[in-house]
Amino acid sequence: MEPRDILEMLIASPDGTYAVDTEQRVFLWNASAERALGWKAEEVLGKPCYQVLAGPAAVRKEALPCTRDCAPIQQARRGSVAPAQRLLAFTREGTPRWISVTHVLVPSMRCGTR
Repeated sequence: MEPRDILEMLIASPDGTYAVDTEQRVFLWNASAERALGWKAEEVLGKPCYQVLAGPAAVRKEALPCTRDCAPIQQARRGSVAPAQRLLAFTREGTPRWISVTHVLVPSMRCGTR
């Protein structure tokens, strides 16, 4: 299966789905993620995931639910997959919401990796 096919499946998923690169920039945010967290794709694409999931700036004064260089991203950089986890994310309005996160490594289209 080609990386582009995998991304198309994630976009069409009925589950809220987002994808980040190894620099933690969001490059995919599907319609179900929009409904679940209130952020439109155009508002989050290119932003660090830990800023998006931390919610509005006013909420970020509290402990961040996720961070720069988190354990799952460090594992991904080494080519391994972190176990699924529950994560406290915040909606666009700042409402806390527990989400289930399943980590998947998608081969890079840029590098032609399979």
